[in-house]
Amino acid sequence: MSQHKRQADLAAKINLDDLDDAPPAGAYQPKTAPGQTMLLQGKYEQAKAENEALRELVEKSQLTGAELLIANLVPVPERQRKLTDEEYIELRENLRNNPLVTPITVRSLTGGKFEIISGHNRCRAYSELGRETIPAVVREMPAEQADVVAFYANLLQPNLSDFEKFLGFRKRHRSTRKTYKELAIEAGISTSQFDRIMSFEKLPEIAQHHLETRPETLGSDAAKSLAILASEGHSGLVSEAVEKIVNKQMNQKDAVEWVKRQGQPERSDRKPAAKPETIYLAGKKKFCSIYRADKVLKVAFEKLEDAQDLSEKIQAVIRDYVKSNAKK
Repeated sequence: MSQHKRQADLAAKINLDDLDDAPPAGAYQPKTAPGQTMLLQGKYEQAKAENEALRELVEKSQLTGAELLIANLVPVPERQRKLTDEEYIELRENLRNNPLVTPITVRSLTGGKFEIISGHNRCRAYSELGRETIPAVVREMPAEQADVVAFYANLLQPNLSDFEKFLGFRKRHRSTRKTYKELAIEAGISTSQFDRIMSFEKLPEIAQHHLETRPETLGSDAAKSLAILASEGHSGLVSEAVEKIVNKQMNQKDAVEWVKRQGQPERSDRKPAAKPETIYLAGKKKFCSIYRADKVLKVAFEKLEDAQDLSEKIQAVIRDYVKSNAKK
């Protein structure tokens, strides 16, 4: 077959309609096979460039955020950071009047759904405000990694309670079986700080249950002190003290001292209160009482001024007695 025949056959097989619309009237169209091949190559390079630009656009949208339908978001309650009623209302009212500065973070699921990694409270506030979409950043990661990201995102919040940190670390410990030292390194905190946070684990279950309603009421320092008292056999008192803290009937410091006082055993060697040996009356009112126990003699006056007036006279009597006995 001649070179001319081969080029003609190649040109007959090329169909540019699949790559683009018909060229505008008057536009130059090559007639030879080499010319059409060059045109095809040019269109291929153009399509490749457009595809690359589209890919970069998608990646950029994942980094900078995009508006997602709230109806397509799937919450994970275990990842939601607990806020007090006051904190949540403040967040919602702030978002009512101001744009969301930090988008929520999600990961894509099947069927056009997205699982919330971080931002449950922001999403709830947007929903209550009647918004249909919310700014979000899409991250592709497995569920286990999403749990870790969500936990440490919450851990960095300055107002996250120590009890919530404990719950997160306990869940992380159970799921990974990592040692406390390994988790401390992973979190970037000292082992002493980590151990103090984990003191909540040594509190009675009833006490932990009370804290679930208001986790911010007990810090790790007081929890450590109460845990020690619980280990000494005062679990019931510790649970009662935590309940008083949660109900704002007692502050943390007073609660620890209360358990210490209540937990002191009655001393069996403590002698009963002494009874007065003699009581002196001034008219019908008691003037003073004299107590004597072994070598101890005690005079208790009813009025301070009487004690002051007679103190010197009693001492004079004792001095005279000592002098007279010294001569014998």
